[in-house]
Amino acid sequence: MQIFDMIYPFILGGLTSLLHFWGLWYTLERLRKVHRPSVWLIAGFLTRVSVTATIFYLIMDGDWKRLGFAMLGFIIARHALTRYLGGVSVKGRRAAGTETAG
Repeated sequence: MQIFDMIYPFILGGLTSLLHFWGLWYTLERLRKVHRPSVWLIAGFLTRVSVTATIFYLIMDGDWKRLGFAMLGFIIARHALTRYLGGVSVKGRRAAGTETAG
């Protein structure tokens, strides 16, 4: 397995993670503005999972190692997003339970 065969799926997995979690953010942002939030939440979930699974299937191209590197990229990008944005709510306040004693 060449280095390109490892990096390409890893990067695409990371980009898939960004797309997936942007979709989650968008879904949650729209919940306050729609008339039927439960339908919006379910539709957003099904769309995100379908798109993510399809992208992973295309990245895999029949090789489980490529899928593994894509999943690793997805998880690392998720971790990086959590570290970068972690604990900050939509309104810019710290999330509940993350306050520090001062």
